[in-house]
Amino acid sequence: LSPSAFAGAPPAFRTGLAKLDVASRGPLPERAALVGKRFIERIAQALTDARSSATVRGEGLMVGIDLGGQPGAGARLMRALLARGYITTTGGGRREVLVLTPPLIIAEELLEGFVQALGPALEEALS
Repeated sequence: LSPSAFAGAPPAFRTGLAKLDVASRGPLPERAALVGKRFIERIAQALTDARSSATVRGEGLMVGIDLGGQPGAGARLMRALLARGYITTTGGGRREVLVLTPPLIIAEELLEGFVQALGPALEEALS
């Protein structure tokens, strides 16, 4: 007997590969690169404005905000942003990185709203 009928989830992987194939042939990669660059720049400015030691890095619209190795800081910021309507996740061995992976078709106004919410959420999460 197999411990799981769907171990490895081959149908999901095939679906994901098909989606990547279609997406790579359209304008989404270029848009993600352009919009992501602006998003990362705006986050960096928001971190500076908030006098935060956090750093931002990413590629396209896959973005991480490293909260300086503070254990649990990413989780606290994630909760503060969720209270403001933004769904994020965390990464890093100590959940010290906030991970942002918006859809490639996201409206830039929504990204700007996130940037505006970031400063107050940082203050709440890290105080």
